[in-house]
Amino acid sequence: TGDIQDIDQTYLVTDIGNSFAEKYVFASAKQFEAHDFPEGLNSPGITEAMIGGSGRGLYLNYKGVPVIGVYRWLDERNVALLVEMDQVDAFSLANQLAYSILLTGLLLAVIMTVATWLLGRQMINPVLTIAEAARLSGYQIRTGNLSTLKTVAISANNEIGILAKAFNQMTQHVSTSYEVLEDKNQVLESALKKLKETQLQMIQNEKMASLGQMVAGIAHEVNNPVNFIHGNLHHIDEYTQDLFDLIELYSVEYSREIPVISDKRKDIEFDFIKTDLPQVLASVQNGTERIREIVKSMRNFSRLDEANRKIADIHEGIEGALLIIQHRLKAQPDRSEVNVIKNYGSLSPIECYPGQLNQVLLNLIVNAIDAMESAILSGDLEHPILQIDTEMEMKNVMIRISDNGIGMSQETCEKIFDPFFTTKPVGKGTGLGLSISYAIIVDHHQGELICKSTIGKGTDFIIILPKLLNCED
Repeated sequence: TGDIQDIDQTYLVTDIGNSFAEKYVFASAKQFEAHDFPEGLNSPGITEAMIGGSGRGLYLNYKGVPVIGVYRWLDERNVALLVEMDQVDAFSLANQLAYSILLTGLLLAVIMTVATWLLGRQMINPVLTIAEAARLSGYQIRTGNLSTLKTVAISANNEIGILAKAFNQMTQHVSTSYEVLEDKNQVLESALKKLKETQLQMIQNEKMASLGQMVAGIAHEVNNPVNFIHGNLHHIDEYTQDLFDLIELYSVEYSREIPVISDKRKDIEFDFIKTDLPQVLASVQNGTERIREIVKSMRNFSRLDEANRKIADIHEGIEGALLIIQHRLKAQPDRSEVNVIKNYGSLSPIECYPGQLNQVLLNLIVNAIDAMESAILSGDLEHPILQIDTEMEMKNVMIRISDNGIGMSQETCEKIFDPFFTTKPVGKGTGLGLSISYAIIVDHHQGELICKSTIGKGTDFIIILPKLLNCED
């Protein structure tokens, strides 16, 4: 069945031995002569097959060549079938196959590495992007900067895309919630600020109302005796003149000089009294008139507790404020008298809340005096000057209160009307006077309160008021 010189051999073997010995030979005698193998054929595969075995293995064939063999006993033919291949050739093929498998494995490994890298770029990089965005968002949340949270620009239609979309929705929801919270906080802060200002306004109004009542009480108590004195001065003047006339009549009718009377006239300086007493009475008359004017100013200023708006004279309010703080305008041990310059224009009465407006005028004048006193203490001012100007501007009234103190910076001017902001030392100011004054002028009188200041030259506070208030006010 095959040439014994072939590397791959398939052949049949049978037994032609006798009872004393076994002799295995090829089953075909046509191709192989017996003298080629005088001792017969033998190998582990032939031996196993001839005893009825079947199997495979590595062994030396009948020529002593290492082979890979497969053998089987064919009982129906009474022969053994063997198929053998030289181990060198067989393993060469195996080596080639192994080499091919190795190359294929390396190629697959490279392909898998590249595929893994590409897949990593498509999966891991987006995940890292989301992680970085989450880290930045966490930092923004910790620092309170929630208005612009970090988002990711990933639109993949897979799990990563779903995760990115969910993350963006979360950040958007947080940002929206933060904006809503900010709006509510601003509303609450505004309401709280308004509540505090209202509370302070009520306290200040109560204080000024108490001051007004006190001033009104003093004015009333002073007014009664002053009116009594003023009303009787005319009669005293008449009675005095009548007495002088009577004495003069006695002198004419009784011309004889009496030493006692003459001596008394000289002792009391009758001629001087006769000349000076009318002048004294005239001075008292002027003094009582001045007191009456002061009382009138005090009564006008005492309208601090009036809540209704009415027509009022601006100049009366200014004079009342100056009268209330007259003691601070006079010379002090550490400074000279404050020189008050009044440049009043021709103003017609305006519609206003007199009590509130008087409060503003008093606050501004007191602040001007405080500023000048601070400048004097620091050695920057010697002669304090308070100037008050009024004038009509179209349908508005302008009031300017100026001082020659040390002035303020632009930054301070911008904050001067803020509640609790003050340039005064601790314990000398609450920072409420100008804030309340601003609210009175702007909110209640539909006007303007402007601060202009130059460091080293002084400060101007300008009040602009409409002549008539809107009905809605």
